[in-house]
Amino acid sequence: MTGDIESIIRRIIREELTRAKPEAEPELDGKRAFSVQSMSEAYEVSVSYLRDDIATGKLRPRYLGRKPLISRTEAERWFTALPDERPAG
Repeated sequence: MTGDIESIIRRIIREELTRAKPEAEPELDGKRAFSVQSMSEAYEVSVSYLRDDIATGKLRPRYLGRKPLISRTEAERWFTALPDERPAG
């Protein structure tokens, strides 16, 4: 009887924890850095848009040789800095 109650409680707790756990975005899950291409896919923007933001200093990558790598923190900072509203016109 005690074992049955314990297993029921464990199942309920497991279900509640699963429900309360926020869904992770699969593109970002576990990544520490993005290539320009992978960030483009994760944030659904063009590679050229990101390259322009790198050129203007809006996005600051680190470099592995000549390859730009964007840290997850920098990608989130860049995204947060985007305007909240659509431009007029």
